Amino acid sequence: MHTFSLILDGLAAGATDPTTKVLDMAGFRRCAFVAVLGAQDADATAQLDVFECDDEEGTVNVNAVAGAVNLSPINSDDKLLIVEVCQLSQRYVFATLTRGGTGDTAIGGVLGIQYEPKVQPSGVGVGCLPVVSA
Repeated sequence: MHTFSLILDGLAAGATDPTTKVLDMAGFRRCAFVAVLGAQDADATAQLDVFECDDEEGTVNVNAVAGAVNLSPINSDDKLLIVEVCQLSQRYVFATLTRGGTGDTAIGGVLGIQYEPKVQPSGVGVGCLPVVSA
């Protein structure tokens, strides 16, 4: 089971460093953040950093999660920055997308994907048929 959430809407080209909405990881073991970048100036950079915390506002006991991903100046548009988080010690997570360099980067949005549920579904659900071999 996977849960996909749009946790940051698209933003026009600029140099601000937006922060995503906070994901509540109760019920999940892992997550991934996918930043969709649009037009990027030749000398622009981008970095996606993930943080975990103890509250749904992202302000209490905030700690960086290892595994930030950087995009150096490459003079190319339409790239993805992806960070997978496999070990969490706190319930809530969020990301910050740092736009650097002297150029601007447009953001198409950031997706939060929660997966590996702590409790697996049991039995055959409605609309699911068991596989029968002949």
